[in-house]
Amino acid sequence: METFAKTTVDELGRFLLPVTLNSQLGWEPGSAISFTSNFDMTAIILSTHKNMGISCTMDEFFRFTLPLQLRKKLNWKKGDVLSAILEPEEGIVTISLLEKFMEKCVICKSPDILKIIKGSGVCKSCATDIAKSVWAM
Repeated sequence: METFAKTTVDELGRFLLPVTLNSQLGWEPGSAISFTSNFDMTAIILSTHKNMGISCTMDEFFRFTLPLQLRKKLNWKKGDVLSAILEPEEGIVTISLLEKFMEKCVICKSPDILKIIKGSGVCKSCATDIAKSVWAM
């Protein structure tokens, strides 16, 4: 079961990992967090279990500071509202601009989002098609 929360980018490019997510993950201040961006540069994926190339440390207030170069690629600015989605089975958190994945289905571009999967919105029709094709294998 995914858990969803919102957070905001501050003036130093930091964002707070919401307490609801952190309590489920058990991450502590000072934890080394590895992260990467998704394929279309709309989100980052955080994990303590997987080495994904770039790492940062969570401060005592459960904040992360992303490198400026990455923030520019993601086009995140001060005041942007981010979504944070915990996928507990995989031990990862996907962070993205709230509007980016909420506006349309990543597959058919429909505005009717049913489910967020790995930081991308999927509509009911596409989710049904995916489920049918998976079970047909």
